[in-house]
Amino acid sequence: APNPVAGAGRTSKLEACSILARQVLVPLGYRTEVVVTARPRDGHSQSVRAVADGVELLVAWGGDGTVNEVASAVAFSSSTLAIVPAGSGNGLARDLGVPLDPAGALQVAGSGRDRRIDAGQLGDALFFNVAGIGLDGVIAARLALPRARRGLVGYVQAVCLEWPRYRPRRYLLRGDGVEYEGPAWFVALANSRQY
Repeated sequence: APNPVAGAGRTSKLEACSILARQVLVPLGYRTEVVVTARPRDGHSQSVRAVADGVELLVAWGGDGTVNEVASAVAFSSSTLAIVPAGSGNGLARDLGVPLDPAGALQVAGSGRDRRIDAGQLGDALFFNVAGIGLDGVIAARLALPRARRGLVGYVQAVCLEWPRYRPRRYLLRGDGVEYEGPAWFVALANSRQY
């Protein structure tokens, strides 16, 4: 599910993505259907329908947010998730060793080996790489704004804007025999070798 929030020339970019997906996946024996997301949670709802329809392979083409939406729908099903990294960080794709070029990622999607990964849960939401609350969550929310600058520069800018006004909050954390209660700037839960 390519994410169309890519800026100028988006129609031609989407068409090029569709053509590339077909060029790589059809010769590998896949019948392809390209579905484009238009708003937040589209990737999840469209993927839930695809899983219910028995689609074997869902390819999430986008950043970590798009990947998380599709992965949340695929989790615990018989469908397989593949990733074409197209975000500013691509944390899960990097952790899994997915090629960063679209053609290479599609090749792995169509002919790579299946691999089970863990899913973390924070409240009712699943995560597949990192989830954070506190300052981490505030920064993530700022970076999710429509005109936010992405990448390392955007992250540093968001930290510089939010840090001075943020006040640590009190948390109670319990899990697997570990308990912590007290103030913290943020809490990050990682399901990744990078963290």
